[in-house]
Amino acid sequence: MKCEHCDHESGTGALCVHCGSPLEKNEDYNDRLTEELPEEKVDSTSKEEAIPSQATNLVTPSEGEATGTYHAQEKETHQTTENKNDFADQLGSIFTNFGYFFMTLVKKPSMARKANHKDKYSALITLVAIALFISLSTFIPMAIYSRNSFFMPAPSMFYGFLVPLFIYILLFAGFIGITFAAAKLIKLNLSFLDVLGKYGAYILPYGLLYVSGSILLIVQMPIIPVLLLAIGVVGSIFVVPVLILWEKEGDGFDKIYTLLGLYVSELLLIVLFSNSLFGSIMRELFYFLP
Repeated sequence: MKCEHCDHESGTGALCVHCGSPLEKNEDYNDRLTEELPEEKVDSTSKEEAIPSQATNLVTPSEGEATGTYHAQEKETHQTTENKNDFADQLGSIFTNFGYFFMTLVKKPSMARKANHKDKYSALITLVAIALFISLSTFIPMAIYSRNSFFMPAPSMFYGFLVPLFIYILLFAGFIGITFAAAKLIKLNLSFLDVLGKYGAYILPYGLLYVSGSILLIVQMPIIPVLLLAIGVVGSIFVVPVLILWEKEGDGFDKIYTLLGLYVSELLLIVLFSNSLFGSIMRELFYFLP
């Protein structure tokens, strides 16, 4: 090993044999020192660089709250937009299915036997549309006649249109419920939504007959409009349940007796929701309306 003071080769001892100087800073030490210096330099550099990076991430409480509020509002707005888009898509799909439902049954009414719970929305639209048309077909002629007559007061929008509309919707709901109860007595494998889908499908042709009779009645055609109106009403109330119950064989109660009980229940329901009883209750509840 070479001495750093006298440049004498002293071998591997701890002291120089020529001048006696210690040989502490040997090559191994120098090598370790050389290896450690870059590490310390890197560490110090990393520490120096870490401070500004942390400083740039520091946010005051007010800024943090504002940022959080902004992101929350942005997320809520985005979610609201997605919900609106989903609702619009679902609504469009419902009316598209109704269009197919309507056209299929107009072309071939016997396809109603294939209706089930998947047609529940189309059936609801059909029932509400029929109830709406019946209410309008009675309200509009009364309103027109009252304008041309000094002795007949104008009908109330609430009692002359909205209350009958509500009554017809309740009647349809009652008929569907009674038909579902009859299907359970017969032990048919039908759910309530299946009965709803089938009722809306079977009632559509009778509803169209009622609409046709109302239009012909406006043009004052004799006899035929009255027949169409009668078929439309009777078919909706008494024929549709028969078509549903006779689709399949059941192992339960006898169908004839079940059907007789169904007719009696429907007649009682009609009396219950007639204007004489239900109308008086509505007048008591909404006495403040004209």
